[in-house]
Amino acid sequence: MINRKIITLITSLFFFIIVQAQVTKTINVTTAGTLSKLLTSDELSTITDLTVTGNINQSDISTMNTWMPSLVRIDISETTIKAYSDGLTNYPENEIPIWAFYSCQRLKSIKLPKTITAIGDLAFEYCYGLTGPLIIPPSVKRIGEHAFAYCNFTGTLTIPSSVTTIGTEAFRLCKGFTGSLIIPSSVTSIGGSAFELCSGLIGSLTIPSSVTTIGYGAFKDCTGFNGSLSIPSSIKTIESGTFQGCLGFTGSLSIPSSVINIKNGAFEYCYGFTGSLSIPSSVTTIGESAFYGCSGFTGSLSIPSSVTNIGNGAFEYCSGFTSLSIPASLTTINDYVFYGFTGLVGSLIIPPTITSIGNKSFLGCRNLSSITIPESVTTIKNEAFEKCSALKRIFLYGNDPTKINLGSSVFWEVPINTCYLHVPVGKKALYAAAVQWNSFANIIEGYATVSALTITTPTVVTNKMVDGNTNAAITKPGTLQGVDATDAYNVGVTATATYDNASVGTNKTITVVYTLTGSAKDKYITPANYVITTGKISDYITLAPLSIPTPGCEGLYLDLPYTLRTGTPTQYKITFNSEALNAGVKNITYTTLPNTGSSGILSIPIPVNTKDGTYQGTLKMKNELDVESTDYPFTFTINVSADNILTKFDDVVLFNNFSKRFTGYQWYKNGVEIAGATKQFYSDPNGLVGSYSLKLTTTDGKTLYSCEKDLNIPSSKVGVSTFPNPVKANASFTVQLKGVNCEELKAAKLSVYDMQGICVYESGEVNNINKLDLPVSGAYIGHITTSVSDYMFKIIVIK
Repeated sequence: MINRKIITLITSLFFFIIVQAQVTKTINVTTAGTLSKLLTSDELSTITDLTVTGNINQSDISTMNTWMPSLVRIDISETTIKAYSDGLTNYPENEIPIWAFYSCQRLKSIKLPKTITAIGDLAFEYCYGLTGPLIIPPSVKRIGEHAFAYCNFTGTLTIPSSVTTIGTEAFRLCKGFTGSLIIPSSVTSIGGSAFELCSGLIGSLTIPSSVTTIGYGAFKDCTGFNGSLSIPSSIKTIESGTFQGCLGFTGSLSIPSSVINIKNGAFEYCYGFTGSLSIPSSVTTIGESAFYGCSGFTGSLSIPSSVTNIGNGAFEYCSGFTSLSIPASLTTINDYVFYGFTGLVGSLIIPPTITSIGNKSFLGCRNLSSITIPESVTTIKNEAFEKCSALKRIFLYGNDPTKINLGSSVFWEVPINTCYLHVPVGKKALYAAAVQWNSFANIIEGYATVSALTITTPTVVTNKMVDGNTNAAITKPGTLQGVDATDAYNVGVTATATYDNASVGTNKTITVVYTLTGSAKDKYITPANYVITTGKISDYITLAPLSIPTPGCEGLYLDLPYTLRTGTPTQYKITFNSEALNAGVKNITYTTLPNTGSSGILSIPIPVNTKDGTYQGTLKMKNELDVESTDYPFTFTINVSADNILTKFDDVVLFNNFSKRFTGYQWYKNGVEIAGATKQFYSDPNGLVGSYSLKLTTTDGKTLYSCEKDLNIPSSKVGVSTFPNPVKANASFTVQLKGVNCEELKAAKLSVYDMQGICVYESGEVNNINKLDLPVSGAYIGHITTSVSDYMFKIIVIK
């Protein structure tokens, strides 16, 4: 008996195969709303690929989505969508209805009607199975809310120039898009989270001037953008999280003068910006974490006087800013606002309108040298200036420290033993008795004698050889400026310079740090660090072993290839052994390298009359610091001079062996060995046209080669020859014509006669070289007639 489970399994598998089979149907719907009536119940359950033409409405689309469980591919491009009402909802014409294919996860592709003007809300949301490119017809004006959210389209997203509105979450989490996002100038509104988490979009993001509103989180976590960001002057508010997590933007960011509000997290984690941040005087509020983590901004952060509120952490971890201007329009510095401004150098001045400095607001500003706190400040919260480890001066203008409400660890890890606390005259005792203020070892009354010094540009050696340390040499630290005349001999300066790391490379950062010396040094603020970004640490020059160059010829050049392993050479020299020098080769003194790549070819001139032979040379290079490489030897060969190849009789080349140095010869023509040409001379029956050279054997058994000699001496002989002559009966012999061109041979005729005048051979096809044989011994006379001349020859045939 067959096992019942096996039968069930086979039946299920059979059913699965049937269900998965592709079933295609094309149908024309004349009256909208009748699709279900035009299909049988079997078709409703089995059709996988459906093409519809004619007129449809929401009920037809409902049929496709709800009552056709196998349907995966739909083409309704040639349909017209008609208006429809189910008593509860009115569905407009020419619009993909609201909820049309919502969560239709089996749907793999759809071709939209060419005449639609809108795609309704949630029309394709959660259609995970939709893949491939998305083609939106050029008639569409509105893309509804959640229209394509959570779909898996691939390729470029092209929004047609007819679209004016992109709804909330229209393309949210469509991660498969690649390429640039082009928003046409027809668009006026981009809804919240419209492109959120579309991480495959790349390139610059240009928002056209037609756009007047951009919703919250519209481009949140679009991590693929990698160019500049252009915000149009039509935007008044940058909503919360609009560009949050767009970490690939580069260059400077200019907020247009139309913007009034920058809301919470608008640019949070956009740490790819590499230039300046320009905030216009139109901005009044900057929300919490608005620029949190934008560490790539550099230069000065100048907050305009129009700003009245900056939210918590608005600029937290913006570590690239080097200076900060806080406007007098603020009364409070909120929590974490300037936390982690590690690039901030020099002085920080709190404006006299500020009453409260928030928690950790300046924590980690480790390069600040001085802070001015006005009398208006009555509250400094927890850890406000923690880890400001480079502070040298704090200027306090409050008359009573007990009226300043201090949080915990306000000055934790500030150098309290060396940082000077400047207080109003007559108030030193009050500060010396107040909690936290009394931890400073140096409390000074007054401010007039304290000056910030500057210094002229130092002279720094910006290029050195790699030595395992980061030290850079300073030949001149510069001249202090701003010292009072009375302190001219009581204040000096020293300087140290260091590379950012000790590794080999270019465009390295060298930082010059100054230290004041002398008895009056505490009356002054040390000049700010000087930073150089063009430093270089050079490596030692090493080359791969040199290969043997191709032999050269006197009067020409020999090519010496080289491959660089390390270092940056700028010059080379080549020296030769005494044998090479005696043969006529000249040393090459240091000469600029012809290229700066990792490999190259050096040309060595071989003077005329240089004696042939094999010699030794040595290559040496040096870099821009005149540091030389080790020696790199190489062997090279100069071939025998081509002047020894002589010409005779227009068709004979002869090698001059007057010195009796050579015993063997092999001739070459155009680089190809000539078979059998092993004598001191070689006769070329076609004249001397080409490059001739030899392989030579010396009396002591060595093999040498000659240089090539280019000849162009056509044969001047015109006539006929036979060889071999005599020839054996029935053996082939050659009849060769010399000096006869092709035109002459077109009507030529070759005849052979015996001594009785009988024609024994005749041919109307005559070439410069002709092969024939004769079976009977005897003497024969040959006759060749051409259009110009007649030629006679004699051939002897032997037994």
